[in-house]
Amino acid sequence: MPESFEKIFEEISENPYVMVISLIIIAPIFEEILMRGIILEGFLNKYKPVTAIIASSIIFGAMHLNIPQFINATVIGMFLGMLYYKTRSLALCIVVHMLNNAIASLGIQLNAISFFIGAIIFIISGIFFQRYIRELKCVDINFEEKSISSKG
Repeated sequence: MPESFEKIFEEISENPYVMVISLIIIAPIFEEILMRGIILEGFLNKYKPVTAIIASSIIFGAMHLNIPQFINATVIGMFLGMLYYKTRSLALCIVVHMLNNAIASLGIQLNAISFFIGAIIFIISGIFFQRYIRELKCVDINFEEKSISSKG
């Protein structure tokens, strides 16, 4: 990572308010609008879903400027890409991205309290995510039932 970026990240991490606003709120919004809303959506119009998701995930990884973050961001990008493809919900991708960044930011502190807070946030978000997906399936099933019964 270029030295100028390292200095910016160091300054951001020194002020918890700036860190929360920039890394946990602003970055996920802009990154998801760009990566899922524009790039992935454009790729989905031209390529098979698997190709589109992998390509946009690699671009997402490359945006993070170093090898360890490239690998992590690419994997997370694949998850967010599949989530977007299945739900077409940019808002859901933004929330999941925010949770990921929040957990990662807590991990930077490297103490037991931060770890447990991150684990609790992760578990709670997983429960809500699972319920959200179940609701989506119910909506799809009801929609199909209505469309079938309206033809008859």
